[in-house]
Amino acid sequence: MIGDAHSRMLALLLTNAADEVTGGLWGRTLWGILYINIVFVPAELRHSGIGTELVLRAEDEAVNRGCHCSWLDTYEFQAKPFYEKLG
Repeated sequence: MIGDAHSRMLALLLTNAADEVTGGLWGRTLWGILYINIVFVPAELRHSGIGTELVLRAEDEAVNRGCHCSWLDTYEFQAKPFYEKLG
């Protein structure tokens, strides 16, 4: 009755020189919404703009997939200003 959810995983991975995953953004697109589950940037790369770049790339991909909004929540009080800055 409500149609296909078009559920697709989204992973933007950060890797080191040994090609090991060290962080990234994990989420999914579903029902025209981008859901961001995890954003993790290793401590040595924080405050370099990588976190912002991950979220912006995820938003671009979500738009390409037909999404019209996004959903994110966090339990980390330190992350709140980061996400607020991104809107």
